[in-house]
Amino acid sequence: MPKRAKRPKKVRPESADKLAVALGHPLRAWCLAKLNEAKACAVDLAKESGEPRNVVSYHFKVLRELGCIELVEEKPVRGTHAKVYRGIKRMILDHGDWEGLGPGCRTGISDKALEETFERGQHALEAGTFDKRLDRVIANYRLSLDEQGWAAGVVILRDAHARLEQVEPDSINRTPDPSERSRFTISLLAYESPPPARHCCVKLENQGMPKRARQPKKGRAESTDKLEVALGHPLRAWCLAKLNEAPASGADLARLSGEPRNTVNYHLRVLAKTGCIELVEEKPVRGSVAKVFAATIRVVVDHEDWEQLSLKTRTGISIKAFGETRERVQQARKANTIDNRLDRIIANYKLSLDEEGWAESVEILREAHDRFEHLEGESSARTPDPSERSQFTFSLLGYESPGR
Repeated sequence: MPKRAKRPKKVRPESADKLAVALGHPLRAWCLAKLNEAKACAVDLAKESGEPRNVVSYHFKVLRELGCIELVEEKPVRGTHAKVYRGIKRMILDHGDWEGLGPGCRTGISDKALEETFERGQHALEAGTFDKRLDRVIANYRLSLDEQGWAAGVVILRDAHARLEQVEPDSINRTPDPSERSRFTISLLAYESPPPARHCCVKLENQGMPKRARQPKKGRAESTDKLEVALGHPLRAWCLAKLNEAPASGADLARLSGEPRNTVNYHLRVLAKTGCIELVEEKPVRGSVAKVFAATIRVVVDHEDWEQLSLKTRTGISIKAFGETRERVQQARKANTIDNRLDRIIANYKLSLDEEGWAESVEILREAHDRFEHLEGESSARTPDPSERSQFTFSLLGYESPGR
């Protein structure tokens, strides 16, 4: 029998960008993301992903040839040697790189990255580390922007990315001992959202909210700070966050949250009494009058305000806010708008930081928040017609992760 002829080696085009090729397959993109977090061998990632070991090994080989990962260790395992790699190229694509990937590949990469975002957050919530830090960050913005406003939002997150890249190396230089550093997760999201439904009837997944909340005693609202009262109950904090996005009635918010209307109306009365929301319209609905409210203060909590809330209340607010982040992504995935924009951003960082590094990361996220505050107003001034603007979502997450 004649020997089977060897297949000629594939020659990658000289002009192809390394990172674009590396991300040309969702599993390969996922492997690179994991190796950017921590060193690992193909066997480790095969177990974690559930994919065959030889398939994962192939993608490791491609990543090594492209110079995206490097060999750092060979360890003996059952009579053989496992090669351990680490990532040396971060997963941030420019417009041209992303455009070179097929739509199916882009969607696969986005799905993998978003699953990673929510797996990390859920793990931290279950382990009790998400709210361990009083200055943890979870912020969602749904903004109506023109093209210039969207471009400005992307620049804000890319600036944050560039600064976050240096935080971990600085922490390691200051604090070489890994046992004196902690693990933190930072996630940045920016994508196009589907237009809001005229009548919102989507029932959100219950993310740990009690079916019927006990009403606090009367008089509490008069003796405490506005923001403390607003955040004193997870459902009330959620209502204020929704009213920061757009005016709504108690019936609208009851449908969205799945909570009883009288419970939602109670929390709206507390918010109105403390001046956190105001009545903007009364519209007739089926022989009655629906009161439409808008927020008058932003849900941004300083360290001192957050410290006054109980851990149970803080965790309830985080669960509701994290559920909101997930729900927005699910809506955009269902409407196929996540990858409408070639410059959309889904970035996750698992960083080993000392206290100074964490404080710097929080400052980066808060500065991004301050810049987001003005985007919608500027877009509305430039482009007054709402039909000429689109809906976009930006999310900032920063919290302590389990483990070292």
